[in-house]
Amino acid sequence: MLTGAKVILNTVERADLTANYRWGNDRELIRLSGMHPYPRSGWEIEKWFQTMNTNPTSRLFAIRTGDGRYIGNIELSNIDARCGGAEVGLVIGEKGERCKGYGRDAILTIVKFAFDEMRLHRVFARVLEFNEAAVKCFKSCGFREEGRERQAFFSGGVYNDVIIFGIIENEFPG
Repeated sequence: MLTGAKVILNTVERADLTANYRWGNDRELIRLSGMHPYPRSGWEIEKWFQTMNTNPTSRLFAIRTGDGRYIGNIELSNIDARCGGAEVGLVIGEKGERCKGYGRDAILTIVKFAFDEMRLHRVFARVLEFNEAAVKCFKSCGFREEGRERQAFFSGGVYNDVIIFGIIENEFPG
């Protein structure tokens, strides 16, 4: 269990799959996060859960509030122990809990863990250019824009840029 100022990061449990099913079928969340746009079945959520728990290059954490409410997920993926890097991905699934600082605290908590405990050197994120809240959040955590994948994501009938943000351990404020 990892403890931040506002959140607790721990394992995603089978009991959490109902929330993940709901989030995986939330059209707004699908658009903002870049998930595949087609509906998800319970079986697909179960398969995702099993894959996430057995993938050696990814670690999935549940984001819980201080009082234990499950509000989202944060993941370290593409973990590269040789080069010391990983990608961070974040979803605050509960609409009423967005823009309250939980995402920022989850990012700061997992990046601190990545640098201090996993001995990583760089953490990066891919953010859709139109997801202004995510852009602002990563910048507020000390991530810098490193580049763009131009017109790399198709949504709503248009191609959008994907912004690459990164932070190096000696830049991390935590």
